[in-house]
Amino acid sequence: MAFLRQLKDRFDGNLWLAVAPDYHGNDRFRLEQAATLAAAAGLPLMATNDVLYHTPARRPLQDVVTAIRLNVPVAEAGFALAANAERHLKPAAEMARLFRGYPEALEQTRRFSETLGFSLNELKHNYPDETTEEGVDPQTELERLTWRGARSRYPEGIPEKVDRLIRHELEIIGQKNYARYFLTVHDIIRYARSEDVDVLCQGRGSAANSVICYCLNITEVNPGLMDVLFERFISTERDEPPDIDVDFEHSRREEVMQYVYERYGRDRAAIVATVIHYRPRSAYRFTLEASVYIAADATGQGIGRALLLTLIARCEGGPWRQLIANDGDSGNVASLALHSACGFVQAGVLRSVGFKFGRWVDTVLMQRPLNAGDATLPESSR
Repeated sequence: MAFLRQLKDRFDGNLWLAVAPDYHGNDRFRLEQAATLAAAAGLPLMATNDVLYHTPARRPLQDVVTAIRLNVPVAEAGFALAANAERHLKPAAEMARLFRGYPEALEQTRRFSETLGFSLNELKHNYPDETTEEGVDPQTELERLTWRGARSRYPEGIPEKVDRLIRHELEIIGQKNYARYFLTVHDIIRYARSEDVDVLCQGRGSAANSVICYCLNITEVNPGLMDVLFERFISTERDEPPDIDVDFEHSRREEVMQYVYERYGRDRAAIVATVIHYRPRSAYRFTLEASVYIAADATGQGIGRALLLTLIARCEGGPWRQLIANDGDSGNVASLALHSACGFVQAGVLRSVGFKFGRWVDTVLMQRPLNAGDATLPESSR
């Protein structure tokens, strides 16, 4: 209760207490308890459904996802699997029936939905204000560092082609106001390669199409020896910020990360999670492995790993449908598994969340400090 009141004081007018039925035989008590708690805390009660999929038919797929997350076959997931298929989007009439004793909760759901006007187009990158020589603006500082780097890269004279590319890139970066981002990445690379640190690192990906990244020692691909396409990296047609992936020496990443914390402050820097999605081959593999002890052949034995790997190897094209259809009793279950896998891919369901060091430099630095309580930042990211 004290925690709810603390949240109410902080987010007054923007806080609801949500409740959903769980179909375990205690929903009448559960809803009444939530309503009493909401009234005591002075919060509106909102009806929800704890949705995981859009139709009940997706429940078997949810079981597969759960088994994959737990790294066990579905048959061994036990009580970790949902007891029913009720966690789907329900029509208004069904929600009204479930919350017939709490019509105000349904009304609050509608009011809450009316407050949602967020669009991804509203997101903008706010880059740190980097220290510049003599206090010049970021674009001027980037130009100074770029031309200095170019003279170092080409001690016998900057080739005409490279000169032309530098001017072209600087013009686009100036138009898009990305100079501060390049200065941030340059500073982190400078620290990693300093004499007293000497951490191996190198930029990769589409940044290799930038001669400025080469002159700033972010990448090592000489644009003078190849045809580069800067628009693959930054384009005036696409309203997308640049993305410079930098790989750091595995055993010494922590040193660079601690430098970022120290330079920008622990209230302005954080490790970000990367969302990974299935591709077809991985979807086949994980779904079949999650179903291994459900599928049974004519002798009643589970499908062995060798058969699974055989199926996976032969399931990457149209012929897999005929293969599964002709594979006997075990094929029926394997077919269901593959069908689920295809649905899994189409739905773009979250596979896992992990940390990727290569992209953090353009996403973890924030213009606004994190408020106390927003997150607990570790002293060390180990």
